[in-house]
Amino acid sequence: MNLIKNEIVKESNFQTEPGMVSILSPCYNSAHFYPTMIESVLRQTYSNWELLILIDKGTTDNTVDIINKYSTNDPRIKLIHSLDGKGLSYSRNIGLNTA
Repeated sequence: MNLIKNEIVKESNFQTEPGMVSILSPCYNSAHFYPTMIESVLRQTYSNWELLILIDKGTTDNTVDIINKYSTNDPRIKLIHSLDGKGLSYSRNIGLNTA
């Protein structure tokens, strides 16, 4: 038996199928980090994931181009634009609602 949030749950209650993992990655002018980060996610042995990359409206480098290159080849990688310019915390909330 496992103890979860003060409730006792039997092992048999857990799903045997692995669940979807949503990876949220807010960014702003982060082009130099994204190839390494995306390649790291792609190398994972667990494959039931989606990578939601949240771009702030003010991004001015080539982050979008880099992410688009990866998302064209892998539909699990999704680019979400925050069009209102409210910043990365707002973008995180958009990602949480999308996941």
